[in-house]
Amino acid sequence: EWIAAIRPKVFTVVEQEADHNKPGFLDRFTEALFYYSAVFDSLDAASGGAGDAAAEAYLEREICDIVCGEGADRRERHEPLRRWRDRLGGGRAGAGLAAVPLGANALRQARMLVGLFSGEGHCVEEAEGCLTLGWHGRPLFSASAWRAAEENNQSDSCNADGSRSSGSASEESNISCSS
Repeated sequence: EWIAAIRPKVFTVVEQEADHNKPGFLDRFTEALFYYSAVFDSLDAASGGAGDAAAEAYLEREICDIVCGEGADRRERHEPLRRWRDRLGGGRAGAGLAAVPLGANALRQARMLVGLFSGEGHCVEEAEGCLTLGWHGRPLFSASAWRAAEENNQSDSCNADGSRSSGSASEESNISCSS
């Protein structure tokens, strides 16, 4: 609720697309096993099999925290996009924010960059106006944009990528918006 109260023009969330906030050890362990297996496979493919010691050291601490940390001792609490939608959206438990479509231009740019700088197997997908970066179809990261709900109900509004939409998230436009 405090996020909506400060009325940001745009509030962005980039999160690991995993559910590491479960209370049970076995659930967190299983989720971490599948998620980080895909992450390490994607890093290995992107580096040509050379690996990255710094990334591995960082992820080692993160995995240890997710799997071994209990209660308040656990710092890493990644949650999937669907949970962020519930938390930030306008429903009873939500913060009163409305999703802002990232737009077709953002999707095209992300796909172009992934094609230029990563190995085969990486993908960028659009899901209800949000983007996910994945490895062989498994989403690894999600990116979403939000704003106060009443601002998002305008008939002619801007997507997060600056393109203008006229009430339909599927319409495409190259007209730039300013705020």
